Formats: sequence, C-alpha cells, structure tokens
Amino acid sequence: MVEAIKVINSLGIKHQLTPFGTALELNSIDEAAKLINVLSEKFRSMGVPRLVIDLSLDLRYDKEITLEYKVSSVHQKL
Repeated sequence: MVEAIKVINSLGIKHQLTPFGTALELNSIDEAAKLINVLSEKFRSMGVPRLVIDLSLDLRYDKEITLEYKVSSVHQKL
C-alpha cells in the first residue's frame, strides 16, 4: 500500500486514504488507466507475482465534485 501511495503522490493525484481503500480524484478514465499502468509496472518491477485492483468509478458529467464536497455533503445531512 505504501508503494501505491508513493506512485499516486508522484503523479500528483489528489486522494484520501481510508481504512478500506483509497479514494482518488481523477479527471478522466485515461488518467485512471495511466495510474493502473504505472502501478502495474511498479509492482511487477518489485517482483510482486499478483496484483489485485478493485476499481469503482463515480463519473459525473453534469458538474464537478471533489472528495471534500462528497464528505461535507454527508456531514451536513447528519
């Protein structure tokens, strides 16, 4: 996990680490594909025999939403 976060930081991707995963704020599917490729190459070069990536996308075409906005929206409704 530490190496993955290092890669995410090196690419300048905004993210939030959580106990059950890492939320990423990306601008496009191409950016997600690039990250997956970079992570795959990184772990392969480290000799990791298997890499499992769980990916869930929330694509908004009507407006831009940040990670902070999504969290604050929940807190406002509590």
